[in-house]
Amino acid sequence: MVNNTCHTSVHRATRGGETVVVQDGTLYTTNGGGIVQAIDTGDGSEVWSRTIALQSGNKRPTIRSLAVMDGRVFVPTGARGSLLTLDANTGETLWETDSTDEGVENPQRYDTPVKGSPTVVDGTVYVGDNRYNIYALDAATGERIWVYTGIEPNRRKINYQLAVHEGLVYTARQALDAETGEIVWDTELPPENSLGGDPTIHGDDLWALRTYALRQLDLKTGEQRSYHGYETDVRTSGSPVAGEGHIYFASKTRKGTVYALPNDPEKISAYLEQPAGRTWQKALAAWQTSSFQGGVAQFQASIADGVLYIRSSLKDRGYLYGVDAATGQRLFEFETSVSSFSSAPIIVDGTIYISTHDGKLFALSEK
Repeated sequence: MVNNTCHTSVHRATRGGETVVVQDGTLYTTNGGGIVQAIDTGDGSEVWSRTIALQSGNKRPTIRSLAVMDGRVFVPTGARGSLLTLDANTGETLWETDSTDEGVENPQRYDTPVKGSPTVVDGTVYVGDNRYNIYALDAATGERIWVYTGIEPNRRKINYQLAVHEGLVYTARQALDAETGEIVWDTELPPENSLGGDPTIHGDDLWALRTYALRQLDLKTGEQRSYHGYETDVRTSGSPVAGEGHIYFASKTRKGTVYALPNDPEKISAYLEQPAGRTWQKALAAWQTSSFQGGVAQFQASIADGVLYIRSSLKDRGYLYGVDAATGQRLFEFETSVSSFSSAPIIVDGTIYISTHDGKLFALSEK
């Protein structure tokens, strides 16, 4: 069980960060008030803190995510196309880029916030903005390598994290060549079939949530697996989580019910033989469970050592649940009354880290 007595509040800020990254004994986090922090995971002391300001005006940007790689912290500031890169040891600015650079065709397309979490692979930063522009930047200098603008502005924002795998960059509906930005495949969904949440790679498939569906696409071709579309009768929430032979996701409309879907072709075939009209929740799901306080308005979960860690929130408190990933059995519940949890829990060396909306960070023992 989680030991409720060993948690440590390490810092208080105006708002809680929605991304927590732990690397080499340091925890990096953000908050909606424009603050980026580095915290020592040993004693909870602050290593450094940066307050980020917009280039014009005094209003602070909305910072909701970050990435850490090779001694650099990459922060989308929520300002107009700005991606800020800090020294991981000191918090000093290394470079900042603005997507409204001179020489860009139709520059008004670029005067839009960058809010998605950056993905850093092999010295390149990949990030999207609120008008479906996708950028590849040199991680050391911020120099633009390529930009993709092939989707009309009315398509869905890229306020999630892109997936990068074996030379391809994946949105929730496309694959681009990581070196050139050219389209490799596109599912060509109409705009009303909105896709949201981080795309999840599991095996040879890309999993993504649509408003009322869980979609499974072939990584190489983008073809939807012919044996299912997983159309649902509930509104989906957040991002799918893969592990332990299952895909996990939640419903917005059924009080935060969490489903475990077996990633097993034999069970899929058995499902297809069921009478028409049966929803896959009843015919296929390995398990489903609800009764999470406040529901799961935005499914953000993590999985480690056979345990699915799920957070849920109320206005004045947050809950963290541990669920057996194979059976759905509730293993523990941790509650804090200081504020609702804002980040997905992460697990590093037997410690669970999670942040709250009022800027506190908790370190919990798995034991």
